[in-house]
Amino acid sequence: MKPLAIFTRMGPPMECEARKVPRVGIIPRYATDESEMKWIEVPGFNFVHSVNVWDEKGGEAAVLVAANVVPVEHMLERMDLLHCCVEMVGINLREGKVVGRRALSRRNLQWGVINPKKSRHAFMAIRDPMTKVSGIVKLYFDRASGEDCMQEKILRGAAFVSEVTGILLLQLTLVMDRSFGERCFVGELFFVGKEEGGDKGDGYVLTYTHNEGSGESSFMVMDAKSSTLDIVASVRLPQRVPYGFHGLFVCQKDLPKKKNWQ
Repeated sequence: MKPLAIFTRMGPPMECEARKVPRVGIIPRYATDESEMKWIEVPGFNFVHSVNVWDEKGGEAAVLVAANVVPVEHMLERMDLLHCCVEMVGINLREGKVVGRRALSRRNLQWGVINPKKSRHAFMAIRDPMTKVSGIVKLYFDRASGEDCMQEKILRGAAFVSEVTGILLLQLTLVMDRSFGERCFVGELFFVGKEEGGDKGDGYVLTYTHNEGSGESSFMVMDAKSSTLDIVASVRLPQRVPYGFHGLFVCQKDLPKKKNWQ
């Protein structure tokens, strides 16, 4: 990052040093200080927002899911030229190296949110066009693991190589999507689980939408388990919420606990 360029608007706000190899930092869940951080080189992996990470094999391995931004040299300057490819990266923590890497979808996806109780899938924002979000998809990570899944995709003719990254893509992971009509774009996504009843996958996906044709903005609530992310509630907003505006969902019962939010 180049803070001076950000404030003066003289030149790009960030630059890429091509001679350096991107690294992923992983720190143990119960680490006592930063000295326990491990850095693993992942060539060509430029992620800004991670989606999820979990450990396997008794803590000797980790699996990271994140959107790889390419080409990174255009970040924040020519966003219309960027592509976000969601990748799953397997890391051997004992040896400190990448042992597997695969892309999960050819679509331009970012801003993933997960259900903390069932975190092997994510709801992702479709960045199309890149600077806006045209819809939502749901990805199942576990459907991209193992040789059987890879063979199944090839036999069905649904495996392909990304023209952007050259990585084999497995569209098997994409299970549902939702769009909101022409010239209607979406804000940041939130997942809210049901507090009582149902299984761990029950809950809702929340977002803001803005129709650039009519000028109308809405707050949308969708059924996270439905095959098409069915809309269960739509509330018209008195004014627009800017694209990319970050927020946090807090249940009403938790509000009294947040006395220091003044």
